[in-house]
Amino acid sequence: MRDLGRIFSIIKGIASFNFWSHDRDENNNITATKEDIDEAFRIWDELGESQDLGIPPYIYRLFKEVIEPIVKDGASRRDISQKHYEVYGRPIQDWLLRQQILPALESAGLIYQEPDPSDKRKMLIYVTTPPLNSL
Repeated sequence: MRDLGRIFSIIKGIASFNFWSHDRDENNNITATKEDIDEAFRIWDELGESQDLGIPPYIYRLFKEVIEPIVKDGASRRDISQKHYEVYGRPIQDWLLRQQILPALESAGLIYQEPDPSDKRKMLIYVTTPPLNSL
């Protein structure tokens, strides 16, 4: 129910953006079309899951595209950095990964970190949920 207000806001935003092609009533109010509503739900499908987890959409997308596919028996930050470069074609700053991205994913319950059994100085990242393709 709480997401309904957010969806209505998206619909209003889309209708307002396209105001020149929409019908208006006698009070000059814009009428949203079915296309506006469909587009709002498409946008919400992309944002909703990250909103429910309380993390920004770009961090959730990074989790789905970079971290989740490589974490089987744990992945190091270096592994994540290399995969990030493969996926996005640019490096990720280590401090950003350590101080913002991994803590956000950990607080959302998507990952956890433990020391590497072979080298206690390194941390390995594990995914708490199984990847979709392994179900």
